[in-house]
Amino acid sequence: MKRKFLTTAVTAILAATTLGACGTNYKVSFMDFWKKSVADSVINTVTEVSEYNVSFQNGTNTTYSVAYQNGTYKTTFVSETVDQKIIYHYTTEFSIEVQYTVNGQSSAWLQDSVTSTVSFQSSKNALKPILSEKHGVNHSPINIAPSSLETAYTKFDKTIKTVYDEKCENATTTVTDNLLTKDNVQTDTFEISHGTYNYLDNEQLAFALRCIDTGATTSTKFSVYDPFDRDKQKINVNC
Repeated sequence: MKRKFLTTAVTAILAATTLGACGTNYKVSFMDFWKKSVADSVINTVTEVSEYNVSFQNGTNTTYSVAYQNGTYKTTFVSETVDQKIIYHYTTEFSIEVQYTVNGQSSAWLQDSVTSTVSFQSSKNALKPILSEKHGVNHSPINIAPSSLETAYTKFDKTIKTVYDEKCENATTTVTDNLLTKDNVQTDTFEISHGTYNYLDNEQLAFALRCIDTGATTSTKFSVYDPFDRDKQKINVNC
């Protein structure tokens, strides 16, 4: 899927499980592996915070180089009960500084960041999403062999917001290019089917992997919506 404002450092964080685009059929029964026992039916308040340092290993490109520093990644997982129904909120915060060097000339240290939040239903309700939002600022390479620092990279600053109806059968996605002042909003609506695949929002994919019983399932397929291709896609998951 095309998410140009995501850096390779972000995708590396998800390397514990392979994600690739393809698919046919399968559905999964998600489980509450954050509990002491998945058999526990008691609704307990959940608060989890995980923090990581992010590093970068230089490649072998001889035309230009990229350096990263001060990389951090934080995830927060909390629950709340609304009308006796449990709702989960999963938030991620990624931040890192990047510097490009071409022909001995270096850029200033540029700030890259990706923040996301997603709210979704319990595993009993197949983790159906309620709302998600992501904001990404990324200085991304645009040329394998740039002749100057100015042609080595470009800046992206985009916000994506998706709102689902109560049954998660219809959704509206809005993509905003924050670097433009007009004609910078793209809005799409789409329908969701739950008959063949588990549908998941992009921002809950990493969390949903945690809810798979890998002893019983080593691979499966999810349906997701790609706001850049403006279409639903199938994601193949191998644990």
